Amino acid sequence: MLDRAVPARTVTRRPRPSGPWFDAECHADKRLTRRLEHTAITAAKKTDAAVAANANQVWQTQRQSYYILWNQRCDTFWLDTVAANQSSPRLLWRSVDLLLGRGRAPATDAISVDEFRRFFTDKVEMVRSATAGGLPPTFTAAPVASSFAGFHKVTVDDVFSSICRLPDKSCVTDTLPTPQLKLVYLIAPFLTELFNHFLSTTTLDLVSLLWLLTTEKQY
Repeated sequence: MLDRAVPARTVTRRPRPSGPWFDAECHADKRLTRRLEHTAITAAKKTDAAVAANANQVWQTQRQSYYILWNQRCDTFWLDTVAANQSSPRLLWRSVDLLLGRGRAPATDAISVDEFRRFFTDKVEMVRSATAGGLPPTFTAAPVASSFAGFHKVTVDDVFSSICRLPDKSCVTDTLPTPQLKLVYLIAPFLTELFNHFLSTTTLDLVSLLWLLTTEKQY
């Protein structure tokens, strides 16, 4: 009877360890926020709209207070850590890597060398078989009077606006997550100089090769 009323189901649990700055005050503030959230949800199911609105306002105010406390603890921790490791470049870079979520993946024997090789071999063969019957690529010849003298230089505004239009998503393998990348106003002049130097000193053959490699990777 219990199996029919409450059937078993598989749940995927992804534990997220707390940050080193998450102290007892943050823990207590988080518990209070969750309790007020439960109270607000319960009050919203009742008929008294005034009580529900008041409970929701109390919860929203506490949630904002918790976020402010969390950000303050995080900022203070990393500022103190970087300041304490200024005399040691190794420790400083280790702190920066930890802040950006970078680091070495722990060694594991869950996948053997043969399984790793077989995965990529099968993937390449699958792509080849799927594109074996495709039509050969076609090209349109450029007009005779056309010419290409060089690339136009980009400006700081071009770099800043292009990066800000990126979607707010990233994966764990990104060395610099997109939300942090969007703080580009700090390094936009450097990126602009880097792009312009690349466009002015790189030959067209190398640019074409990079474009072909990027296009081939997408497929």
